[in-house]
Amino acid sequence: MRPAMPRPRDPSTPPPAQVRAGGRKSDSFPFIPPGEPGIPRSCVTSVLADTLSKARAAPAPRSVSTVVELAVLITAILGCALAYGTWEWGRSLGRAEAREESESQSFGDPVLTAETKRRGEDIARALETYRAKHGAYPKVLRELVPEFLPRINPPVAGRTEWSYGVDAAGTRFQIGFAVGDHQYPATWYTSDKPGEWYNDS
Repeated sequence: MRPAMPRPRDPSTPPPAQVRAGGRKSDSFPFIPPGEPGIPRSCVTSVLADTLSKARAAPAPRSVSTVVELAVLITAILGCALAYGTWEWGRSLGRAEAREESESQSFGDPVLTAETKRRGEDIARALETYRAKHGAYPKVLRELVPEFLPRINPPVAGRTEWSYGVDAAGTRFQIGFAVGDHQYPATWYTSDKPGEWYNDS
């Protein structure tokens, strides 16, 4: 017996649905991977095209631009710091010049100079008393307080600070007042010539 020939399909009858391994039918794809929804082919093409378009339009890596931005920021910070430092240095220089001008004027004032010498001689007498008790002059003037002087009165001519020095053996001293950090001009009192002042100008 001849095998039965398949009957031709009526063109008006829709084709049978495709069946995937999982058993789910789909009219969209000949085969749908397991676990995937039935997405029309046109939709997939559209999504792929959109993704590719976004990838092409995405900005380039920011590594180069980030380095440039950091360089600009650092340059700006350094510029501000330099400008502030220059400004502050100018202010400090101006204050130092004004202070030295004031010290020069007071140093030349006879009344202020006389008062400063009187204060220096009070300190010189206290130094002699200190040496008589301890056998040597003190290394610093503050060692006179409070036993030998209630306080160290500063100069009112020139700098408001005494210049004091003592030799290594502690047997000679000099005390003076001056103008500016360079201590010039200056007026000195020494233990070698009690009661006398000399000018270093």
